[in-house]
Amino acid sequence: MNILLIIAVAPVALLLIYIYKRDAIEKEPAKMLRKAFGGGCLCILLDLLIVLPMQAIFGDASEWHGFFWSTFGQAFLEAGIPEELCKFLVLYWLIWKAPDFDEHFDGIVYATFVSMGFACLENILYVFQYGADTGIMRAVTAVPGHFFFAVVMGYYFSRAKFDIPNRKSNMIKCIIYPMIVHGIYDMILFMMKRISDSEDDSLSYIVGILLIAFFFFNFKLWRHGFRRVKELREKDLSDMAQNRRAIDYLNDPSLEFRESNYTPAAGISSSKERNYSPADSVSSYKDPFSTESKSKFPID
Repeated sequence: MNILLIIAVAPVALLLIYIYKRDAIEKEPAKMLRKAFGGGCLCILLDLLIVLPMQAIFGDASEWHGFFWSTFGQAFLEAGIPEELCKFLVLYWLIWKAPDFDEHFDGIVYATFVSMGFACLENILYVFQYGADTGIMRAVTAVPGHFFFAVVMGYYFSRAKFDIPNRKSNMIKCIIYPMIVHGIYDMILFMMKRISDSEDDSLSYIVGILLIAFFFFNFKLWRHGFRRVKELREKDLSDMAQNRRAIDYLNDPSLEFRESNYTPAAGISSSKERNYSPADSVSSYKDPFSTESKSKFPID
């Protein structure tokens, strides 16, 4: 197998294996995962249908006048916003009404497979065009970036599904927050690249500052992502345990069961034919973007 293909695909495969293994209750059907991954690959074409006409009208953002607006256009208007919009549209189209989307963690799983489909095809194109060094660099930057953007999207996608009273606000967050995080991520990188390419030694300290900002932002993004993965995984495990206790109590009323600690689900069995439903209270969620959060950083 071509070494460049291995370099391009390996980081994507590792992240997909990780998120698949974290699905604690019941693994998602292979057919649905293939559809999500294939839909993510399709996002590349959808993205081009948005970006190319925009560039034909307004020109390439890299050639716009003004350092800030040029990098902003590259990071947000040509990358973050259209890419995350395409991922969301595919995710919603394929997954929202799917019977297998019946656990909180499923939202992160499917969003990740969609995003990794996009990242895989994009990575292959970049690596075969620019070589192995680009692939190694993207393995620790762009690919994990797409993974954690997907965690943010999948987290709020699940909240929109199961927290019905707050569905509209969570759906908006599902769309907007990945765009913001993706745009900031890319903008820091584009600013570093443009300053480095200018060959102005007097600006080298700015590159250092941006590099520190990039690592800090990544640290926050990774910590936020792993926390959201853990939160939804534990939510599903907790709900499953509560349902099992309820079933045991119904089968044997002599068992101690405190109703105040449990809200019965709308239905005990699910489309996956098990004694579990995620329709319990969602009060355990902690919205890291809400004004109630003590953190001043939006993805803490």
